[in-house]
Amino acid sequence: MNLSPAAAGAAGVISEPPLSPGAAPSAPLAAAPSLEAQVVRIGLMKPADVETTLKEEAETGRPFAELAVEHGHVEAADMARLAEPAPAQAPQQVAPDPEPEAAPEPVVAVEPVAAVEPDVPGAVAPASAQVFIRLTSGERIAAGTFDGADPAEGRAKELMRALDADADWPCIDGRYIRPDAVVSIDVELTTI
Repeated sequence: MNLSPAAAGAAGVISEPPLSPGAAPSAPLAAAPSLEAQVVRIGLMKPADVETTLKEEAETGRPFAELAVEHGHVEAADMARLAEPAPAQAPQQVAPDPEPEAAPEPVVAVEPVAAVEPDVPGAVAPASAQVFIRLTSGERIAAGTFDGADPAEGRAKELMRALDADADWPCIDGRYIRPDAVVSIDVELTTI
């Protein structure tokens, strides 16, 4: 906020020194603070010294930077650094928010797709199939490798029956699995 010298005396404080006369800035003041504001903010000049220098600038027409250096308020090297236009900065990369943990996938009964023999010459039939059990933690446990889709689907149905039974927990790959920890039974076909 710019205050006139009379208003500054009444308020007792100047939060930002007044701007020097001249061409209007090309960027908003919030994006590029004035030279006068910079020297006050970094402690090179006091607001009263800036005010005096601005009055002299208005009376003589000489630039603020030249007068501030001449009166010994600011070193010439410091003023040169402050007067340089700020280099364009590359936009900062913002890291994406981490994905929230997904809720366990609901178990949906889906009829298995029957294996279709290829009718097209040169098409390749599935050579093997693997069965996996997916747990609520996202872990997958191998439950067998089979020659073709039919034996793999048979194993998947056998596992479904074992998980639906009110009996003991099924043992899969040397581990006893709690039935409510299973999200899905996956059959993956591999072709040659």
